[in-house]
Amino acid sequence: MQTHRSFLEDVIDEQIEMAPVAPTDFDNLLESGWRLLGYAIIRHNFAASASRICRTIPLRIQLDNPLALPKSQRQLLRRNADLDVRVGPIAITPEKEALFHRHAQRFQERRPTSMFTFLHANAYEMPTQGLEFTVFEQNRLVACSYIHLGERAVSGTYCFFDLDIKRRSLGLFTILLEPNWRNN
Repeated sequence: MQTHRSFLEDVIDEQIEMAPVAPTDFDNLLESGWRLLGYAIIRHNFAASASRICRTIPLRIQLDNPLALPKSQRQLLRRNADLDVRVGPIAITPEKEALFHRHAQRFQERRPTSMFTFLHANAYEMPTQGLEFTVFEQNRLVACSYIHLGERAVSGTYCFFDLDIKRRSLGLFTILLEPNWRNN
């Protein structure tokens, strides 16, 4: 007779307080399913959505050939080639906070109230080096994306963008920039 285990028996819900981590140790954490969230490093296999508990699976992408993108993604990069993309240490500014709050309006439930829901105050250095991609259209901030660097891995931390500029697919655009940031 086969027995079925309850979903709740398999729940993973772990948390480590944010602290500096060596890049190779950060790689190991990511490989084991950990990710960053505000002031903690967390690992879980469930989330609440639409008043339901759902299983989650950490997404890891092997980037042996990161330039081999589908045609639609290569077109998106070409379409946005006129944008000014700047890469530097994470720095929270009033301009970024204002764009974050406009972007947060898209969420009907569990709307984030602060960038610090996703980023530590020292995200530029904790738990590893943190970088931001700021995207400008004619000197106006239109998107911002954050990553943290391991020795071999890159962890996308959070992204937000101007919801009024749909034709540019800015969320996907910044995600496509992240794995190749060293080549830009």
